[in-house]
Amino acid sequence: MSFKILQDSIDYLYNNLIYHKTILQDIDINQKSYIRLSGGEPLLEFSNLIVPLINYIENKYENIFDITIATNGTLLTEEICIFLS
Repeated sequence: MSFKILQDSIDYLYNNLIYHKTILQDIDINQKSYIRLSGGEPLLEFSNLIVPLINYIENKYENIFDITIATNGTLLTEEICIFLS
């Protein structure tokens, strides 16, 4: 998957999220939504996709999304742990 596809997916998710939160009045518009990265081992693409994706979300959608990563932990390094903290 390319970063452009991820970027477009996050933008699409945000636009639909805002649309539905506007229509459904029982949903708190300020409540964060979650993005979970999983499948295979997401950390295999840490430098190529995960870092740019997290930076994109933090810069464009600050305080809108929380990101979680499902990993078995075998690829965790001190550098990755520091970045994710």
